Amino acid sequence: MDALTVQEYMEFQPVAISSQAVLTDVIQLLSKKRVSGAPVVDETGAVIGFVSEQDCLRSLLMSGYHCDNAETVDNVMSKEVLMVAPEDSVVELARKMTDSKPKLYPVVENNKLVGCIDRRQVLLAIAESQIEGCKVW
Repeated sequence: MDALTVQEYMEFQPVAISSQAVLTDVIQLLSKKRVSGAPVVDETGAVIGFVSEQDCLRSLLMSGYHCDNAETVDNVMSKEVLMVAPEDSVVELARKMTDSKPKLYPVVENNKLVGCIDRRQVLLAIAESQIEGCKVW
């Protein structure tokens, strides 16, 4: 059997956020879509950052303490984003995830966001492979 690839298990319609989005709107979207974070994309669809629930929480606590208005994503997003390609190995991604890396990775092809894959999808991929008796690594 060929190695499992990210493309086989990724979400093809990921949540993506504009850098100008207001955090309170982002929180509502993350909650509605039941995701812990999302890639931030520019107008061309290129990933320029990542915003997590933790980023939002930290910012809201600070803005609440100082009675500031809610910030926009570009002020709180992480600009160093770990990404994967559709053809990358699920097993290699699982190994990265065990080192306390992000729970969700944007999937990028030709410098554009094409999907996302999270820890749950990676777990299911490996579990399904073991159930079928296949070796993926």
